[in-house]
Amino acid sequence: MTLAMTPVTVMLFFVTVAVQCMSATAIARSRGAAGFPWAPLAHKQSTSRLSQARRNLGAVSVDEHAYFVGGCLTTGSGSTQFICDEASSAVDVLDATGTLIKTLQLSEARGWVATCTNGPRVIMVGGGKSGILPHSRVADVVS
Repeated sequence: MTLAMTPVTVMLFFVTVAVQCMSATAIARSRGAAGFPWAPLAHKQSTSRLSQARRNLGAVSVDEHAYFVGGCLTTGSGSTQFICDEASSAVDVLDATGTLIKTLQLSEARGWVATCTNGPRVIMVGGGKSGILPHSRVADVVS
C-alpha cells in the first residue's frame, strides 16, 4: 500500500506535530518537571580547554564523558591545506560539566580519526598520520 501525501498533507502533518510538541511543553512547564522526564531542561553553558589546540579531530561521547581524539596541530596552506603536517596523539576526556578530567594518548599520532562507541568502549580507528604518509590502519580501544 502506498500512501500518497500532497504538499498540503505534509504541511498539515508538520503543523500538527509542532502544535502537539508546544502543547506538551506548555503542560510540562505549568506542572513543573515532576513526572515529566522529557520536560525542557534549563541550559547551562561552560567553557573548557583541551590539552592542545587542534582541528580535524574525532569526537564521541559515552556515558557522561566526551572524548576528543587526535587531530592536526598544524596543516598546510593553499593547495595543501587539507594535509595534516603534524598530528596529535592526545585523547582529551571531559566530564558532563565540561571539565577536562584526563588526557590519554593514542598509540600513534593522527588526524581525522574515526570514533565510535560499543557499549562502554570508545573505538578510535584510522586517520592521517602526517603529510602525505599513508593513512593509519591502527584501532585504539578505551574501556
